[in-house]
Amino acid sequence: KIGNIIVTGYDKGYIPGSGFYNYKNTKILWGIINERGEEILACRFDTIGEFMDGRFKVTRDSHTGYIDENGHEEYELIKKEDVIVYKSPLLEKLGLMDKNGNILTPPTYDFIGDFIDRLAIVRIDISSWSGRYGIIDMSGKLITEGVAYSSIKIFYHGLFAIYKDGRFTIKKINDVTFAKEFNDIGKYDEEFISVSKDDEWGLINYEGEEVIPIKYGEIVDFSKNSIHVKRHKLGSNVAEID
Repeated sequence: KIGNIIVTGYDKGYIPGSGFYNYKNTKILWGIINERGEEILACRFDTIGEFMDGRFKVTRDSHTGYIDENGHEEYELIKKEDVIVYKSPLLEKLGLMDKNGNILTPPTYDFIGDFIDRLAIVRIDISSWSGRYGIIDMSGKLITEGVAYSSIKIFYHGLFAIYKDGRFTIKKINDVTFAKEFNDIGKYDEEFISVSKDDEWGLINYEGEEVIPIKYGEIVDFSKNSIHVKRHKLGSNVAEID
């Protein structure tokens, strides 16, 4: 017995230049022990290659990555904003860390979108064709914990929309009473969101109030100074309204 590892029954070999041994368990997965028999990396890799520049080259499920002698994986930095999106090459998953390199979320997501007002869309599961989505904040907290949706939209001022049972529901962070249902959602800016009920369109503000009645065939465009609509969806005439 060496440390906590029973060497008998394991295959092991010296990794040149490292002072470490790789060893293989009965499931044919490799790990690393040091010269005292102390486990550095548990048996979870398909291969462990040479030790160079303070790191081991390892593979898992046909993915290649690098692990340092303390067992920490070397991540790829994907996006640097107020927080950093990183990728685990071994897992092919994304996670979140702060600017000091502290891990906020483990590498669990297939996709992390851009942050809008401190919220970002994440893809949690790709077992379905369209994927399943949730929302995280900049601390890494999953706002939609326990539920994944086929479609999610993020707006400004803490509003987001989830799609379920053929309808969008607009919700607000930290306000469980706020819920506005629509058949469809279109363009938006920092003041208004275009929404549809029964194939008619209008505008709401970020309090959920209708500022342009939902009665038009199309909201063509809108800004602080002007709003252009079509009174009939198939019509060609565009009108400006106050």
